[in-house]
Amino acid sequence: MSLPLTLDVDGGTAELVESDGAQAVLISARAYPPGAPLTGKLAGSAAPFEFRVRGSRRLEDGRFRVEGRHVNLSRAQRALVTG
Repeated sequence: MSLPLTLDVDGGTAELVESDGAQAVLISARAYPPGAPLTGKLAGSAAPFEFRVRGSRRLEDGRFRVEGRHVNLSRAQRALVTG
């Protein structure tokens, strides 16, 4: 799975690469501190995407793996992120 995500925080982008409908993993060019709320738009969804960061870890290619949980997913969004 790889869904593009446009973030409201800094106008950056990320990719949603894993999700079970409750927990999720994003790949981003930037790290975010634990507890930070991220909002944005998922490709294929008009509703805002909300995510709460649990932690970030640098990958070998210089990007960051950002782990956290979904906040207020609609049924349509949950279906989109779980495939």
